[in-house]
Amino acid sequence: MPDFVPLVALGLVVKTTVDILRYLKGKDWNGAATLLIAWVGGLAAAALFAQTDFADSIAVGDQTLGALNAASLVVLGLTLGSVGANANELFGAIDQNRSTAKPHLVDGSPGG
Repeated sequence: MPDFVPLVALGLVVKTTVDILRYLKGKDWNGAATLLIAWVGGLAAAALFAQTDFADSIAVGDQTLGALNAASLVVLGLTLGSVGANANELFGAIDQNRSTAKPHLVDGSPGG
């Protein structure tokens, strides 16, 4: 089962990359910016948490967060941003009564 987790992470990063490209092609600047900011947030969180005193107590696969190299932190950060973005879509698809609509990040107009 643990071998399956990196494949899911890879799939989520690929899906999010495709989503960003679709938003850019469709000139949906809000959609693209939102996903890119989710990635930046994931990267910043991974890098920041890796420098904390408790990073050596956070397991990431068979290593700890504090032991990850730069490339691994980038992959982790992109995965964190992708999981957040795709979880929001999943919640909206499952719960028809809960709206996942939020104001647009770029222009502040109501989301739909």
